[in-house]
Amino acid sequence: MSNPTMIEAVARAIHEGMCSALAGKTDHGLPSWETKEGISRDILLAGSRAAIEAMREPTAAMSDAGGRVEFPAGEWNYSIDYAADEAWRAMIDAALAEEQR
Repeated sequence: MSNPTMIEAVARAIHEGMCSALAGKTDHGLPSWETKEGISRDILLAGSRAAIEAMREPTAAMSDAGGRVEFPAGEWNYSIDYAADEAWRAMIDAALAEEQR
């Protein structure tokens, strides 16, 4: 089995979170991710894509945290504040492009 794309990994996590939230409260009858198909799976994948797209722009707290990353002594380091935000956007863009390969 190949590694899932980030979009599928997030969709699976949302599905599992929904199942966990409903566990013991009701017989939710939600199928496992492996047997989920059709429109309900498509809805989870679309929701996952939207969630990842919403994360493309880092918040101020995320930028601040990224700017505090410490590199080992002697490592080349330039404008980490700018680089962290750009790296974040590039990683999100790569995650969104995975399903199109």
